[in-house]
Amino acid sequence: MLQTPRLRDLGNLERWAVARQLSKVYSSFSMCGEVELDETALLRREPSTDDAASARTVAIQQAVRTGIRSICNIHPMLNMALVDAAGVPPGFVALPDAAELVPCDVHCSSLHSGRNSTVATAPGNPETDASGRFTTATAAATAAVSSSLSSTTTGLSVETTPAQFPPLLSTLNHDAPLWLTLLRNEGANSFKMHDPTLPLWRVIVTVDDDAAPPSSKVACVAEESSASESHRVVRCHVIVTFHHTIADGLSGVIVMRDLMDAVAAYLEGGVHPATTADPVSQPALQPLPSVDSLVDITPTAYTLVSAVVQKLLLPRVIQQWLFAPNFYVGEQRLELEQLRNPPQHQLTLAAIPPELTKQLVNAARQHNTTVHAVVMTAANFAFYGSREQSHTAAAAAPLTTQIGSASSLRNDSSSVSRLPAGFDFANAVGYFVCGIETRHTTLPQSSFWTEAQSARAELTKGLHPAKQTLGLLGFLKGDWTDYIESHMTVMPNGKASTCSISNLGRAETIMGNSKASTKGCSGSKSHNVRLKTLTFSQSYDLISSLGNVNVITLNDTMHISMAYSHHLLPHAQLERWWPIFLSSLQLCVSRSSLTLEEVLAAVRRAA
Repeated sequence: MLQTPRLRDLGNLERWAVARQLSKVYSSFSMCGEVELDETALLRREPSTDDAASARTVAIQQAVRTGIRSICNIHPMLNMALVDAAGVPPGFVALPDAAELVPCDVHCSSLHSGRNSTVATAPGNPETDASGRFTTATAAATAAVSSSLSSTTTGLSVETTPAQFPPLLSTLNHDAPLWLTLLRNEGANSFKMHDPTLPLWRVIVTVDDDAAPPSSKVACVAEESSASESHRVVRCHVIVTFHHTIADGLSGVIVMRDLMDAVAAYLEGGVHPATTADPVSQPALQPLPSVDSLVDITPTAYTLVSAVVQKLLLPRVIQQWLFAPNFYVGEQRLELEQLRNPPQHQLTLAAIPPELTKQLVNAARQHNTTVHAVVMTAANFAFYGSREQSHTAAAAAPLTTQIGSASSLRNDSSSVSRLPAGFDFANAVGYFVCGIETRHTTLPQSSFWTEAQSARAELTKGLHPAKQTLGLLGFLKGDWTDYIESHMTVMPNGKASTCSISNLGRAETIMGNSKASTKGCSGSKSHNVRLKTLTFSQSYDLISSLGNVNVITLNDTMHISMAYSHHLLPHAQLERWWPIFLSSLQLCVSRSSLTLEEVLAAVRRAA
């Protein structure tokens, strides 16, 4: 008899247990923040320490501990643990213990530059091959996001190069400094998923000793510094690694920024407002609305009957014959095992300014399509246009691309009526993300708006079954592993639909002064989004498309993240990808007829 699982009342947290059980399909991702500080001011934080190097290290260690307490208060959901009495894996895990952040001071020599650094790190050193690449396959993106903090600037920004958003992993090489080597290794250093008491994120701190003076008394250093007009700079790097079941790229940047703000505030003598209370003493949180109250995912009778017939009545041989267990991506045929452990992805981040966002919205309405379909079409144009032989028929093979869009459901009256009383509806984002894998064959003469209209039809067609299948989770008996594994073997070629919950919470927008994130938009201000409450969960099928496009529009600014596998989109091709993508968005708003050939011609003229 079908029954509702015990975790049903936890709402969106129930998907976390599934994700933890099937952790092999997920990866971790790492981010690194850089802090540059005046050594004299830093040493004054630990006046009782005789050795300058020790004083510097102690001050930075204490700053990171303070930062962890800060983000526990800013994002209290990250500090919550749930353990079911029946032995169900926890829906959440606690943060790293601040006391274990820095177990000891380890003086390491850089393998390449010969410089010494003081490292505070967790055990584990994953192996890399001769080329410095990972020997352990990971399932999603490892993003190296850098920031620079000074006494006058605090915040996290995605640094770019003149090439505009190259693959972030391309900066990793043999001659990299120690922090960059550690960042690379962190991408392959897996978490211990079998122990539910261990946290699913960790912190590594490195202190660059380049600016360190010879061992001396702090008082002597202070006197010498006061007499000198030049101040030595102390540089440290804070590497935070998240498991993908508790954080994604956008939320990881947000948490990292808040951590760096707290670290900089402490080291510069300030007091971060979020550190005034101990996270342990925080009152119990009221649960957020479950996915059931936000999105109508109740499966229809037809969906239930179809699931029963497929699961119980059809022999497995017939299931595998009806639904081929592989996906076609471009000219490549990927078997199921490759999908479960897909290759490393490249991550590209962008923020489209309000002016262009508004123009895209108006143009999409005029051509009877949606902004999300427009973005996906531009991504396809960029993919085929960035190929060396994009003008040939051989380069026009279908590309499976998954687009995810955060939906606020603000105009959905049926969803509004389902919300609990008093819920902060106007400022809530990320109710659900629906990913529809579509297959497009783009030719040089392909019409942009024709493809955008086709993309909208595919997205709309796949939305209903995606929500219906997610609703089936409430009717499963016992463990969900077999159910999800069976779906991973019977999904049709390139036609999978997913529906998941991500970044469910209240949000606020903060004006930032980071570097321009789009070419040609250097004068626009960036909008940083801070989620006051972070909650994560995953979808039912857990299959990662080899091309992912995620779009979030908040306060008239469009935030786009894209990830492509390395073998699908090599580094050199990605450098050509971004100009074509942005040109497609800029040209489509002013032209009712636009082809890929015309976009490529415009890019060549601009170059």
